[in-house]
Amino acid sequence: MNVELLQHIVFICFGAVYCFFGYRFLKMLLAVGGVVAGVALANLIASAYFQGNVVVFLIIALLASLIAGVIVRFVLNLAIWCVGFVFGTCLAPLIVPLLADPESLASVVIAVLFATVTGLLAVMMQRPLLIIVTATIGSFVVMTAIQMIGTCHHLFNVEELQSAYDAAVERTWWVIVLLAVVGVICQFQTKKRTKAPRED
Repeated sequence: MNVELLQHIVFICFGAVYCFFGYRFLKMLLAVGGVVAGVALANLIASAYFQGNVVVFLIIALLASLIAGVIVRFVLNLAIWCVGFVFGTCLAPLIVPLLADPESLASVVIAVLFATVTGLLAVMMQRPLLIIVTATIGSFVVMTAIQMIGTCHHLFNVEELQSAYDAAVERTWWVIVLLAVVGVICQFQTKKRTKAPRED
């Protein structure tokens, strides 16, 4: 098993946990998501500006991961807003074509505004919306990672990741929706069971 395949499998597992148990393990998953984002950012910066220097990559990855940990520990609402923003970003390719040309500047503005609003809604309506958000993000992660396995794309290559994401939205949007719905149902059912009073 090569490293790329192992990374994809890890991301599929992470996406599945996020989809089906996202709200229950929210803080832990936020921290893990922050570390993943930090590693991806470090890879992007090191590749683009430092010729892939490993030392630079490790330093940036460590700093970004520490910042993500601090955000989750002390600024939870900001972390929740970030989750809502990612949720809006995932949905933007489905919404923007209905309102503007996807290649125009207006589409970028609409996508950013849409993601910002979903972030605010995530903070304001935490429980129900975060269940929907985590289930949806998890389904996108799972299907994008599966798409990357099929195309042999690299997980931390921004262009290849975007290509795999676009292909997943275009070819398997119905699977993403179905998986998200199942994840939402599963999380609401889990929530009900944990709140149900015990019978003596």
